[in-house]
Amino acid sequence: MGKAFTITDSAANVVEYLESKKILAQSVIVERVNSVNAMMADMVRTNLSGEVLKLGSGRLRGTVRQFPARFLSGNLVSGTVTAGGPEAPYGVYFEEGGTHAFEIIPIYRRALMFMVEGQKIFAKLVHHPPIPLKPWFGPAVDWASGEMAVQLSAAMKEVAGGH
Repeated sequence: MGKAFTITDSAANVVEYLESKKILAQSVIVERVNSVNAMMADMVRTNLSGEVLKLGSGRLRGTVRQFPARFLSGNLVSGTVTAGGPEAPYGVYFEEGGTHAFEIIPIYRRALMFMVEGQKIFAKLVHHPPIPLKPWFGPAVDWASGEMAVQLSAAMKEVAGGH
């Protein structure tokens, strides 16, 4: 003979219980997404502080931003980490690598000036090799994707178990 389990309760109590679990789940999910995104943003900053790219002006590192997680319509949660963009458009060239050599010419002066091994160099034209591939954002996204799956699974177990 098979086993059966029956629960008898008012529909209002069941709905109230499920609604409380939904609110708890959303809160725990937002907390976990924010936590993973904070770690990802720190990882990107580390990559831009010498781990992957040498720290120059710090402009690219200064563009790393984390936006708080929130629920959009329905069950869609959004939490974002960004870097680069108009403030430091060159970041994408290191992330994806340059495709070809290019020339640098002065725009506001008659010559370019830069330092090489402590010496000031002036030039009317520089033939720059392709920018090397040095991904500084993608590896953090890859790590965060895996960690997010782990954290969201743990969040659901926490909500289901009531811990």
